[in-house]
Amino acid sequence: MHRRRFLQLSLAAGLAASLPGCGRGDPLRVGIHPWIGYEPLYLAEEFGWLPDTVQLVKGTAARDSMSGLLSGQLDAAAVSLFDSRELPDTIFDVLAVTHRAEGRQPGPIKDLVAGHFAGYRYLVRNLHDAVYRIATRQGMAPELIRQALATVMLPDLAANQRYLAKNGTIETTAIRLAGLLEREGLMDKHPEHERIASQQFLPRRAE
Repeated sequence: MHRRRFLQLSLAAGLAASLPGCGRGDPLRVGIHPWIGYEPLYLAEEFGWLPDTVQLVKGTAARDSMSGLLSGQLDAAAVSLFDSRELPDTIFDVLAVTHRAEGRQPGPIKDLVAGHFAGYRYLVRNLHDAVYRIATRQGMAPELIRQALATVMLPDLAANQRYLAKNGTIETTAIRLAGLLEREGLMDKHPEHERIASQQFLPRRAE
């Protein structure tokens, strides 16, 4: 099975950068859909660890989040990034943030990332209860949730910092994939932003 890693990532969304988006006083609209790797955010919402500055916009599949980013209806979204050549059987679940939102709402983005880590800590420290909460939300048997969690790796803060470093795994993979999409005609142009991945929204230290 794929080993999936959920990382906090400011990923360049070149088309979204020039589209209509939120104002400074609006909540950060974050697309999300059912997937075990995104459960820390669902847990954060359930426990009230996401402030009013963050609004989870729930879809049914990844295409809902992607269309929302491209249309400007979303400011960020949990999406997947993979490169089977360099990272066989590995899929990174990342948080893609438009550059418009990055410039206008750094505070809410930090709130979102902090919420993720709060949900992550609860999942790690209270696995039994978390499994039953997830099972209830997804309408699945707890054992199936345990099996699904066994296929994912949820990195801690130090791992996130390594993956999101300049010229690190995430950035090089994203640049390579952008080039592939451009060559295949699936992207109008390669993102022109200097940085694709960023550590700036990560907490300074683990709790």
